[in-house]
Amino acid sequence: MHSVRICSALLLALLPVLLRAQADEADDIQLSAAFEASIDLRVTEGDNISFVVATTSEYTGGLASPYQYFSEFTVTSSTAFQVVLSASDLADGAGRTLDIRNLGCRLTDYGTHSAGVQHLLMGGAASPSPLALLGPSLTLISATGSGNAGTAAQNRFRIQFELATPELRALSGLPTLLEQRIAPGVYRTVILLTASPMP
Repeated sequence: MHSVRICSALLLALLPVLLRAQADEADDIQLSAAFEASIDLRVTEGDNISFVVATTSEYTGGLASPYQYFSEFTVTSSTAFQVVLSASDLADGAGRTLDIRNLGCRLTDYGTHSAGVQHLLMGGAASPSPLALLGPSLTLISATGSGNAGTAAQNRFRIQFELATPELRALSGLPTLLEQRIAPGVYRTVILLTASPMP
């Protein structure tokens, strides 16, 4: 019984020293964390679009349809982001090209984020956006206000393409496809969507 009291008394006497040593060691521990931004852009529909120009009215009036010629994509991001579209002139593989300004697009927001609140569509707050010409660099989406970081459900978009319509020609200054004297053939371009953190 006497030895138990001595151990207890010794333990109680050392307890403040042990607690202080633990506190001093904890003060020396420093933690830091670095988190990389995560951005995932996925084309969910319309990854291959074909315009077939076959009639005189299509050569003079172009092609546009709310039910055709579109791509849909989502962005999941942990940070405010921008999306840039780039495309080069259409080429037929035989050395002939078609000016990329014959193609244009509008962007519509289908997510739960709001244009003008979390992001801008082609620099504006309207959805759908005004018509814009394709080219080497077109900013489709940029963050604004409270920012557009979020899920795919919050960031869903549709790009509606059109070819050589009167409204597009008013922007580009190009003549009709008929007046451009385009050689028959299959002309192709690759349209690249790039999502990146806002600068």
